[in-house]
Amino acid sequence: MTEKKGKGSGAFGEVVPSDIKEIFDNSKENYLKKFLSEGLSNRILFEKFINFRWPLWLESVASYSSDAGRSYPNLLLLNTSFREWQTFNNYLSKSEITVDRSGMISGPSGARWSLEFWIYNNDRMYRLQDELTKVKSSRNTGTGEIIINWQSGGISFTERIAGSRSSVDEVIVSVDVNVRKAGSDSFFFAAVRPYNNTSLGGLTSIEVDSGAGIVSINGKGLIGFDTRPDEVVTGSGTLGDVEYSDRNSDSVQCSYGMATAGLKYRLDSAKKSFHFRVSLNAGAALPGLKFNYENQFREFGLFSEMRLSEGIKAELTDNDFSSLFLQSRLSLLNINHDDLGGDGTESFRKLYFFVYALCRAGSFDTAEAFFSSKLDSFIYDRKRPVFEEVIKGSFLIKSCNEIFIHKRETGFLQVYYQRIKGIAEFIYRYSVEIHNSSCSGRSTNVHNLAISERFTDTLYIFSAITDLSYLARAMGIFGDESKFKNESLRLQSILSESLNREDFSRITVSDRESSILSLPERVLYSMKQEEYRSLVSSFIASLDYPVVHPLFGVDMFYSAVILNHLYTAGFNDSNRLYKQLMEYIDDFYVLPEFIDYKAKRGSWGDGNSKIINAVIFSLLRNRLFIDSKDRLELFPVPDSSWFKQGCRLKVENAASRYGIISLAMDISDKEIRLSFGGSPKYIPPDILINLPYNSSVIQGDDFIVKKKIGHNYIISGWPSSVRFSIS
Repeated sequence: MTEKKGKGSGAFGEVVPSDIKEIFDNSKENYLKKFLSEGLSNRILFEKFINFRWPLWLESVASYSSDAGRSYPNLLLLNTSFREWQTFNNYLSKSEITVDRSGMISGPSGARWSLEFWIYNNDRMYRLQDELTKVKSSRNTGTGEIIINWQSGGISFTERIAGSRSSVDEVIVSVDVNVRKAGSDSFFFAAVRPYNNTSLGGLTSIEVDSGAGIVSINGKGLIGFDTRPDEVVTGSGTLGDVEYSDRNSDSVQCSYGMATAGLKYRLDSAKKSFHFRVSLNAGAALPGLKFNYENQFREFGLFSEMRLSEGIKAELTDNDFSSLFLQSRLSLLNINHDDLGGDGTESFRKLYFFVYALCRAGSFDTAEAFFSSKLDSFIYDRKRPVFEEVIKGSFLIKSCNEIFIHKRETGFLQVYYQRIKGIAEFIYRYSVEIHNSSCSGRSTNVHNLAISERFTDTLYIFSAITDLSYLARAMGIFGDESKFKNESLRLQSILSESLNREDFSRITVSDRESSILSLPERVLYSMKQEEYRSLVSSFIASLDYPVVHPLFGVDMFYSAVILNHLYTAGFNDSNRLYKQLMEYIDDFYVLPEFIDYKAKRGSWGDGNSKIINAVIFSLLRNRLFIDSKDRLELFPVPDSSWFKQGCRLKVENAASRYGIISLAMDISDKEIRLSFGGSPKYIPPDILINLPYNSSVIQGDDFIVKKKIGHNYIISGWPSSVRFSIS
């Protein structure tokens, strides 16, 4: 390694090893700078205003008496202990709020302020952050509501959150407080706080208009309330926190970004209800309105039910599966344009995974809208292919292909083909210079900052070129098909050769799984099914599951992606590993990118990753059926708990590469009745039906049994029903 003396750049100082500098691209430098800046700012504010009340992620770990207590001897103060929260919008907004396990609501688009609810009774301030073991956080998968319940010291508290829309998109909040022995000094606080789930500070001014029922945050009316408070108390970095403040004022400013205010309500009766509104648009003020909140909650429940009825529906006697399936559908509905902001490679990678899941959910219009928007934003120089732009373009092509194989409409391709082909030509200029897949270079994975094998990125390029060849064939442009197919075969040979190299086995487990299993399905079709199954099985044998990153914790993304591959490969132990992964998901349904292996709390990354949800949704759908190029496969690794007497299963309006399909299964009287609804656009070449035990097919007149392999049957046709007699 050589050293380059002289002035350094970025975060690397004055003397920087030149090889190390080459590791980082702009996105990774920005990734580091963001957290260095955030961690240092948090540390300074925490020490300067140490007597403030803090959010859950900091309050618990900063307390030596807490089970979650930990030390922060370094200069950076970052959330690595409760990095988990629900994301929420009204299915219409372009942005969202976040809600942590204690019910703290943080403002839209990463705003650095939050709304909390405190209760003062018998000379004690109660905050849910301080008693998390008594808090039950959940998501109603039918109505879409977030519900927080808590009981302590003779007090019961329920917080409900739903979506709404006036002239702006907004969230409505209902809070019920029941104090068994309310005294003359009992109060309820709606506290506006200067922090969110990752950052401290940033709230410079608060103004409360009690007459209009509006709280202005940094000059914008972003919080509404329907009951005039008995008092408004304010605090700041210089005045101190509101808990200790006697300053009755309708406004406060703080140059440190530590402004805070409490709407204070006297609890002079046992039970009281309060209602609030939070804008989903950081740039638009809420109108002063009076709502019938019960009607609003009811309407949101009906709206959720209507949106969930669009596209795929699945009902099983397995309630855990059904609830997680509905939650995953809700999370797909919450994907918004903020999720695809920025022009880094990560935003294009997200696009592909979102489109992949949305197409399988039947949300084609939404998938196309996101794809079209990202395509319009993509700027590149056709004559000068740059690595990062090539990877972005690869994800655009793959997104286009996903939409097409599900819609199968030539009109869709005619709209986008020329632009997609232009991107493919750009990628082609780069790919022809690839002669091996293990050259040292930057990886597009922001969590892997070191030089590593570039197998992953070569795989993306290969897959995109393969997809373009197929799209050209669908358009009937056989010259394009042949050109890109030949390049696809060349890259495939390079990748296959790399897999067979002796030194490939020396790559770390993290690099291996992130390389070969980084996409949600098999793309190296030169590999036979048995080879693929053997490869996936060897990975599982060589690592613990779920996958644990040595620095960040349980890697939920790659654990879910690998599980998708296990089901696709028909790995017999898939259902056991599925249950192990599901242990990290509770009724609040948060999906952090990384989870502390022992504490089982979010430790790093996005606190509720929609890209992970996209993979989880695809996984749940793949447990029901997989639509490969060659066949439709039902129950790829059948769960024995689904095949007991009295069990039922129903899948409706499921999008597939063969068109919209529906199926139902009932098990009774020692017989399995499998019904197929409607008629798909294209009849699958084969239908493979996997069963967990031996059976005999009861012959019908609208299908042909081509083969029986163990407990499984291959049939042809699209039968109205197939019946099996259980041996």
